[in-house]
Amino acid sequence: MTRRRNSRNEEMKERQRDNFGRFIEELGIRKCIVCGKEFKVKTRSRPCRYCSQKCYRSSKQYIDASGYICIKKPNHPHATTNGWVRQHIVVATQKLGRTLYKNEVVHHIDGNKLNNESNNIQVLKNSEHTRLHFGNPLNKKGNEPNIFIECACGCGNTFLKYDKRGRPRKYIAGHSGGQNCE
Repeated sequence: MTRRRNSRNEEMKERQRDNFGRFIEELGIRKCIVCGKEFKVKTRSRPCRYCSQKCYRSSKQYIDASGYICIKKPNHPHATTNGWVRQHIVVATQKLGRTLYKNEVVHHIDGNKLNNESNNIQVLKNSEHTRLHFGNPLNKKGNEPNIFIECACGCGNTFLKYDKRGRPRKYIAGHSGGQNCE
């Protein structure tokens, strides 16, 4: 009986040695890309590449919680107290040759937060940026032509489709509501 037990223990030891590599993968053992130290992954919701906050912050760039690339530039005017600044802001300030004003925002033209090429970045006022993302979908688009249309009341008068602010119109002033106009 003791012989059988010993052989079983040996089998378990042998099995553990054979499956050791696979077992580590299942637990999520990774190697830090900065210092090379092996560490156990504690969360499965996002990929872990750093063993500690120290290694995470010592790397030259990282992607923040909002999805923007941050780079280490402690002397930049828009840098945080830790010396990090979003890369698209650095590119925009270099493109402009000055820092951004308080009412200015950097916009990614293609919508990809990771594409920080200078031809994909546009500096807008806060109000323009808000209108761009949350404005009325019927408003005039950037290079859309302002065509002449006929009044919706049926009077036959023509006018430009969009007013000075780019808002669409259906009636000439005073003709709304389908009144009998002459």
